[in-house]
Amino acid sequence: MRDGRADSVDGLMQAFDEAEEQGLGKVFRPDDPDRKLHTHGAQPDPEELYYIALEYSATGKTGKAKEVLLRALELDPESVQVYVGLTGVYEQLGQRKKVEQCIALAWKLTQKEFRRWPRQLLWGIFENRPYLRAIANQAMWWHEQGDRQDAASLYTLLLRLNPNDSQGVRYFLAGLYAGKTPNDVDDYMEEGDRRQNWKKIDALLTSQNRRHHFWKDPQAG
Repeated sequence: MRDGRADSVDGLMQAFDEAEEQGLGKVFRPDDPDRKLHTHGAQPDPEELYYIALEYSATGKTGKAKEVLLRALELDPESVQVYVGLTGVYEQLGQRKKVEQCIALAWKLTQKEFRRWPRQLLWGIFENRPYLRAIANQAMWWHEQGDRQDAASLYTLLLRLNPNDSQGVRYFLAGLYAGKTPNDVDDYMEEGDRRQNWKKIDALLTSQNRRHHFWKDPQAG
């Protein structure tokens, strides 16, 4: 701990668990204007709680991750990052209605943040990532629901904002044009990772890009 705060995600998780064991995990002081979470001396902010939730989720503790994210939402009801985290948790829990709600809320808050889209919103700038994820989640939801035009519009927006395409959006747009679902594209990617052979997903991108001209590799010059 440093200055009453844990200095690592593991430290925060330990403090969180210890506080919960002592019955302190759900304590919010009503007279505290910042509504800080009081856990064994640590006062994590929503971003810290988000990373705690990621660790819980990665170790199969999905219910715990959900609880932590809901507490983070108490601290910041307009956190795009927290709604993105909840989207993943509810997907794991199979709660599709909640997934839809969290995607929609993160997208709405992203639009609120950017009244006009900037020239770029690069993945390499850490603070941009929640917004890029929120846009991608909305695009994939529309894609899955068959709203091809709106999904293609957001995929194209993402490729403009983040031309290096660290998210692999180009593959989902190629899949959309080929009549594939987001799950189909995920399957192609997982197959490539499993076999260490990405010819299938690359062929999908190449064939659709020749027809629709939506992707130019910035590294190609």
